[in-house]
Amino acid sequence: MSGKLYCYILGLIAAAWLIGCNNGGGSNPVAGELGPGTEVIGKVVDTNGQPVAQALAVLRRADHLAVTAGAPAKRAVDSTSTYTDDAGVFIFKEIDSGEYRIEVLKQYNSGEDIAALFSFSANDSIQSLDLHTDTVLPVITLNGSIDTTGFRGLFSGYIFAPGLDKAAQCSGDGSFSLDGIPQHQSIDFYITAQTGTVFLDSSLRVSTRGISPIQIPEVVFPIEYARDTLAVRTILDTNGHITLSVTAVAGFSGTIVDILRLDTMALTVLPASIGELSELKTLFCEGNVLAGLPDELASCISLRHVGLSNNNFSSIPDVIFSLDSLRHLEIASNEIDSVPRSITSLVNLETFYIQTNYISEIPPELFGLPHLKHLSFAKNRVLSLPPETGQCTTLVKLSISDNRIDSLPKELCSLVNLQEFLCGRNLLDSIPSCLGTLPDLFSIELHENELVSFPIEFVSNYSISHLKVDHNRLCSPAVPDSVRSWFDIKQPGWDTTQVCQ
Repeated sequence: MSGKLYCYILGLIAAAWLIGCNNGGGSNPVAGELGPGTEVIGKVVDTNGQPVAQALAVLRRADHLAVTAGAPAKRAVDSTSTYTDDAGVFIFKEIDSGEYRIEVLKQYNSGEDIAALFSFSANDSIQSLDLHTDTVLPVITLNGSIDTTGFRGLFSGYIFAPGLDKAAQCSGDGSFSLDGIPQHQSIDFYITAQTGTVFLDSSLRVSTRGISPIQIPEVVFPIEYARDTLAVRTILDTNGHITLSVTAVAGFSGTIVDILRLDTMALTVLPASIGELSELKTLFCEGNVLAGLPDELASCISLRHVGLSNNNFSSIPDVIFSLDSLRHLEIASNEIDSVPRSITSLVNLETFYIQTNYISEIPPELFGLPHLKHLSFAKNRVLSLPPETGQCTTLVKLSISDNRIDSLPKELCSLVNLQEFLCGRNLLDSIPSCLGTLPDLFSIELHENELVSFPIEFVSNYSISHLKVDHNRLCSPAVPDSVRSWFDIKQPGWDTTQVCQ
C-alpha cells in the first residue's frame, strides 16, 4: 500500500471517529465545557448493571439561587449538558469552584423516565474528580403540603430544589405535587410561602428512594412568624407603605417581632392588627400624625417601651393604662392638656416624658408609682408641684423647666436619690435650702427665674458638678460672698446676666 493511500485511509478513520463523537456515539464521552477548573467523570448503569448510553447528563449549580416574588426566578445557573457514551460515562471539564448536581435522564418511547442524581463540590485544588457509579431508577412524584394556618387566606407557596430544574406552585390549601424527581438518598428542597409581600422560607431534606408517589411530612412555618409578619404588613399597607419590607421596621427575636420602629413614617392610624404582636416589647411611633390608638394594643402584654412623641394626641390614649408591663412612656410634643389619675395603673413605669404639651396640673397620684425614676413635665403650663412629689423617693431625674411654677414644696428634700433637678425658666424667687443637702444631686438648673437669694447649703455639697443660675436677680448683698465664689467656679460669668436694678 502506498504511503499516500495509507494516510488517506487514516484520515477517513479519524473523520468518522470525530463525527461519531460529535453525535455522542463514540467510545469516549463528549465533555460538557464550562470554564477553567475541575474535570468531573461519572457513570450510570441500569438495574442489571448494564451501562446506560445516550442518557442526557445536565450539570447545574446548586449554590446559586435568585428568589423573586416568592418563586425561584432562577432555579439553577451556570448549567451545561452532555450525553453518556456506550460505557455509560459522562465527562464535564473545567468546572469552577462550587456546589453542583448532575442529573442524568433517559427517556424511553414507552413513556418511562429513569434518572440518577449526583451531588458534589468542586474547588481549585481538585484537578479531576471521579464520581461513583450510580443506578438509574424510575423518577418519582413528590407530594406534600404547607400548613397554611396563620396566613389568613393570603397564601401562595412554591417548592423547588437547587440544582434541579424542578419547581411547583402550591394550591390554595397548601398542597403541592412535584413530578420527575430522581430517586436519591437525600435531596434538599426549598419552600417559600408568601403572605401579602411577606416572604417566609424553609428547607426540607428528603429521601426520594421508594415507590412513587412519595408523601413527605407537612411543612409547618412557625405560626407566630406568619402571624407577626402579617400584622406588621397590615400596618405598613394601611398607611401606604406597600413596598416597604417588614424587616425594615421590625426586629425579630427568633420568629417573633419584639421591636417595631415606625418613627417619621406619616402614620395616620395604627390598625387593630397591632394586637397580634403579643410578644412586642418596644414600639416606636414618634414623628407621625397619630391621634389615637386601637383598643387591641392592650393585647401587647409584653410592651415595655412606647414612644409616641411628636404626634397629634390630645390626651393619653386610655389603652396605654392597660399595659401593665410598661416601663418607659414617651409622649412629648403633642396636644395633651392633662394626665389622668389612671396613670397609677402603670405600676412598673420608670420613665415618663410628657414635655412640650399643655398640662397645667400634675396629678399627686403620679408620685405614688413605686419605680418612677425619670420624669419630665418641661415646656408645659404647670403652676406648681404637689407636696406628694416628695413621696417618690425613687426619682433620679426631675425636669420641670419652662413652666409657670413660682414655688417649690419643701417635700422635695425627701428625694434622696435625685441626681438631676432641672427647673429653669419658671417664676421662682427662692428654693428650699434643704435641696442643697441631697447627697446624689450633681446637676441643678435654675436659670431664667426670679431668684433673689440662694441657700448657702449648696456650697458644701461637693457632688454638684453642673449649675445654671444665670438670668435671675441674684445680687449683693442678698447673695453672700461664699455663694458668689461658688457660683464663679460652677458657672463663670453668671453675674453678668443678673438683673440687679
